[in-house]
Amino acid sequence: MLAASSEAELSAWVAVLDKGKGAPVGLMSEASSISETKSRGTSVESQVTVTKPTGERVHAGTMAKKGEGMMAKWQQRWFVLFGSGQLPGQLQYFSSESEDEASLKGTISLAGVKPSDVVRLKPGSSDYSFAIQTAKRKWVLNPGTGATYDEWHAKIMTVLG
Repeated sequence: MLAASSEAELSAWVAVLDKGKGAPVGLMSEASSISETKSRGTSVESQVTVTKPTGERVHAGTMAKKGEGMMAKWQQRWFVLFGSGQLPGQLQYFSSESEDEASLKGTISLAGVKPSDVVRLKPGSSDYSFAIQTAKRKWVLNPGTGATYDEWHAKIMTVLG
C-alpha cells in the first residue's frame, strides 16, 4: 500500500510506478493494477498489485561486464538468465542482487545468437572472460573462476538450444 499526503503526491508516485521506476521488473504488466481510494482528511492511499515476470529463471550470479569503447572498464553486475516465459532467451543485469527495476542496468537479448557466438576469449589461461556476439554488439563478461565459467556456459548453451 502506498500512502501519500496529497493527491498531487499520489499522482507523482503513480506516474513513477507506471514507468516501472523503483518497482520490481515487470511491475506494470497487464496483470498489474492500481486502485486509488480517498480516506479522511487530505491523505490519499493507492494499492499497487505487483506481478513479477513469469520467465523461467535458468541461472543467476555475479559476473564482471566490460563496457564499450576505448575507455571501457569492468563493473561487477548481478546477472539473471531467463529461458522461457515473458523473458525468453534474455540475460538481464543489475547493479545489485535486489533485481528490482531501479537496479536493472540492461538486457542482453540472446535472440539469434548461436552457440558459436559464445566464445571464451583466452582458452587455457586463468582469464575466464567470454564474449557473446549479438546482432547489436559484442558483450564481454567474466565470471571470475573456471567452475563459474563452466556453469554459465552450460546454462547459456541450454537456453540457446
